[in-house]
Amino acid sequence: MMLRVSIVSEPSMWREQLVQTVSQDPVFELESVVRLVEELPVLPNELRVVALDLPRQPSVPALARIAAAAQVGRVLVSSAWDSRPTLLAAVRAGARACLTRDSESDITRSALRAVALGSLYVCPLLVERFNAELVRPSGIHPNGLAEREFEALRWIALGYTPKQIADRMNLHRKTVNAYTRSIRTKVAGGEVRAGDEQGLTADARPIRDTAVR
Repeated sequence: MMLRVSIVSEPSMWREQLVQTVSQDPVFELESVVRLVEELPVLPNELRVVALDLPRQPSVPALARIAAAAQVGRVLVSSAWDSRPTLLAAVRAGARACLTRDSESDITRSALRAVALGSLYVCPLLVERFNAELVRPSGIHPNGLAEREFEALRWIALGYTPKQIADRMNLHRKTVNAYTRSIRTKVAGGEVRAGDEQGLTADARPIRDTAVR
C-alpha cells in the first residue's frame, strides 16, 4: 500500500528536498504540497503522514500548528529547534517524528516509515537534546513514566522498531506497543511533565551512544 505524504511548508530548500525524497521512493505517494495545514483535505479512515516545517517566526504558534496537523494525519515535524517548542512539547502537541532541516534523505525516509507504523522517531542529530530535556531537573510530577516505559522511550528515541525494542527488553512486541501508547497518553495528558513542559523525569539517565540498527 502506498503511503500518502502531504507537505506543509513555505517555499524552501527543505521543501524541495523533501518533495524529491518522497517522489523518488516507490513506497510514498506525494499527495499535496501546501503552505497551511487548513489547505489539506480531510481523509476519513485513510493513513496520511503530514510533514510539517516550523518557520522561525510563525504567524501561528508552533504547537497550535502541530495540533492542527495531527487532526488530519500523523505528523512529522521539521524545525531548526533553536527556540521553542521543545521536542517533548512538540510530541505533546501531536508530533510523531522530529527532524532537523539538515536531516539526510535516508533519515527522512526512516522517519516517514516509522510514523506510518505508529512509532515515535527522533532524528539522531536531536537525540542529545532529547536526552537533555529528559534529564533536566525541575518539578517532578508524581505520576511520571514507569521504569520500563522510560527504558522503552530511550530505544524509541534512537529509532529502534517495536520488534527490535522487544528483543532488547526481552518483552513481547504487544507489550512494547502498549508502552508506546502509554507514553503518548501520559505526555499528551500532562501526567508526565517537568516545569514548563520541557522534561519527563528528573532521575532519568541519558541514552548511551548506541548505533541504530
